Amino acid sequence: MYKLPAKLEQEFKKIKESLFNQDFDIFTEMEQIEALQPIKVVNTSLMLKEIEVALNEIKKQKQELDLAKKNLNLAYSRLTSYILDSMVTNGQKKIKSPYVTVSRKKNPPKVLVLDRDAVPDSFLITTTKVEVDKKKIKETFKQTGLNVEGTEIVHTESIKLT
Repeated sequence: MYKLPAKLEQEFKKIKESLFNQDFDIFTEMEQIEALQPIKVVNTSLMLKEIEVALNEIKKQKQELDLAKKNLNLAYSRLTSYILDSMVTNGQKKIKSPYVTVSRKKNPPKVLVLDRDAVPDSFLITTTKVEVDKKKIKETFKQTGLNVEGTEIVHTESIKLT
């Protein structure tokens, strides 16, 4: 939950107390609160900047971790292939040691498609993916000014931190 800055909290307390005072002027009090709004926007924007920095750092670390994962998977694959090739070449089915036992095993069969065009139609699956062409809808709106049925053109705003 958001905690109000001390200055703003004092203003709200002052307003609550003033509500019971007959000389209370709501417009004067509201103007004082509105005067603090830019401070809140600036403080919140600074928080957004900190979050941006954190997100960028996480993105950078994720890229580094993805690269490390890719390299480790490649090393793992090469080493397992090396061991398997060595065992096949030497006719070994199992190697035991006090630390590890390595044995060859048969994997379940898998299908390699050598020529997709030669595969009979009864073994093909047809999939259809239908998507809305938003780019074409925007172009149609720009040219005609008319909305395409089932759609709406919306204009949103965002903030830019500099």
